[in-house]
Amino acid sequence: MKHLFMLAVALVVGCFAGNPAADRAAPSQGEAPARPGPSLSELCALHHTDKCADHHDYVEIYDLFFQPVRERVERVLEIGVFKGDSMRLWEAYFPTAHIYGLDIVDSSAHDTDRITTAIADQADRMQLGAFIEAQGSDFDIILDDGGHTMEQQQISFGFLFPHVRPGGLYVIEDIHTSFPQLWPGYGVEDGGANSTYTMIDRFVRTGAFESRYLTETELEYLTRNVEHCFYSYRTTEFHSDFFLCEKK
Repeated sequence: MKHLFMLAVALVVGCFAGNPAADRAAPSQGEAPARPGPSLSELCALHHTDKCADHHDYVEIYDLFFQPVRERVERVLEIGVFKGDSMRLWEAYFPTAHIYGLDIVDSSAHDTDRITTAIADQADRMQLGAFIEAQGSDFDIILDDGGHTMEQQQISFGFLFPHVRPGGLYVIEDIHTSFPQLWPGYGVEDGGANSTYTMIDRFVRTGAFESRYLTETELEYLTRNVEHCFYSYRTTEFHSDFFLCEKK
């Protein structure tokens, strides 16, 4: 197991349990390679979210991870629906994927033939379990853009990571809520020992996950099954941070 925050390009090469480029047949001599579909940045013009360039600009880095496998992604789960723009962004970007959205309020107005929403509290294991029971497991990508509290981020990660398929990705957005001097009100205790950023830092330092919010079984599973991790900090006015892990 590798315990370094790797450069995005290096992670992409090993991402999704194989070399995506090797899986695609090379074009015959004189044949131009197929043009990939629109990038996430380009699709932001139609489906604008705070992931786009004028805010956190996560999409620029997401493209490095998602573009090589976008034709093969089948199941994407995003925690946090809001106005539904992120789900429509993923629906447009991943041509054959079904997109699932979880929120604490009814968001079914955003449902389509490839978007399904459900109600769940991301810090409630019983409600998360009911969602998995109803909609199945083995997600290619799970993104947490939900409530951003320490408890919510860590419980969702611990409970849902087993439901990422081997080689799949789990993303925790907005890790900057771990820094109360910048973003107060997200449950960080004095000294930050319970913060999601501290959990990440301990993993890098020790090779093991620790969190007061997770069970021993969840912590052991994370420690055994995380293959790569990548931490991104962009120096925007929003202090834009996210954490991405690939599953073995």
